[in-house]
Amino acid sequence: MLLLLLLLLLLLLPCALSGRSQLTLSRSTAPSVLSLWTRHLQGLHYHDKFSACPSEPTQYTAITAAAGHVIGEIQQMAAEHNMIIVGAADPSVGLGGFLTGGGHSPVGSLHGMAVDNILELSVVAPNGEIITASPCQNPDLFWAVRGVRQASSSHTHSAVCV
Repeated sequence: MLLLLLLLLLLLLPCALSGRSQLTLSRSTAPSVLSLWTRHLQGLHYHDKFSACPSEPTQYTAITAAAGHVIGEIQQMAAEHNMIIVGAADPSVGLGGFLTGGGHSPVGSLHGMAVDNILELSVVAPNGEIITASPCQNPDLFWAVRGVRQASSSHTHSAVCV
């Protein structure tokens, strides 16, 4: 019953997604808005060999990062494994907002935007279900999330990036 009430509130109330907000102009808050904080979604995992598609022979060195991490934490793990990531110049920028904004980076001219380097996403759908999206699994959602801004109706739970 409580879950049904919460889902009803989510449908009726405007929502603001906030993790480690860099916005000082109150863009991540508003009056009478349900705030969804992602900062407690934590978890970093290094993959020596990762493939989002089992049939794909190419495997990548990758990092899975939950939406609550800041770029500096991910950059630190990458450095420990002799990797470079397409990350923000400011290490305190949150992953969720960074990716939904496209992910502009000082190394972008060499490696593209951060969103172009996502291999797989875990997305929380409007019904609360956590869905894996990749080029092989839920590809329509994968390409839609990689191409949208903050106006999407789903929220990134975690991402695997090269």
